[in-house]
Amino acid sequence: MLVLLFVWLVASDEQEPQNAAVRSAQSPDVYEVEGQRADLNEIIAAPAEPHPLAAKVEPPGRTFIAKLNLQPRLLNGQVKGYVVRPDDPSILKGTPLQTGDVLLEVDGLKLDPARVAALAQKVGQYEDVFVRFERGNAEQEDMLPLGTR
Repeated sequence: MLVLLFVWLVASDEQEPQNAAVRSAQSPDVYEVEGQRADLNEIIAAPAEPHPLAAKVEPPGRTFIAKLNLQPRLLNGQVKGYVVRPDDPSILKGTPLQTGDVLLEVDGLKLDPARVAALAQKVGQYEDVFVRFERGNAEQEDMLPLGTR
């Protein structure tokens, strides 16, 4: 909005000296618009404010990964993968995963508590990722689509 004011001020100054925006006699960088003074240096330096209706858009993969509701699977007191337990199993439609599968690797890295905590941030912006998982004591590998979730 401030940039538009600046462009309008410059354009109106070049076209018509009798326009509503006139340079102040005190400083060449101070304009008076409809009785209000505006210093161009302050306008240019002012940070742009986000539009009040602008919403932060999360990549769909981050939302999808969060919805997987991964739960650690313990074997002999050690975490050995993460069980996929989504609240809404329909989110798995069109993916190689099923409720109860155990994720072992994502993007070629074995999962541990730190990687699971950072999973949405690390791979959530990708369109798809390589996963290795276990289903019924058999390991499988596939590409997990994230971009359409």
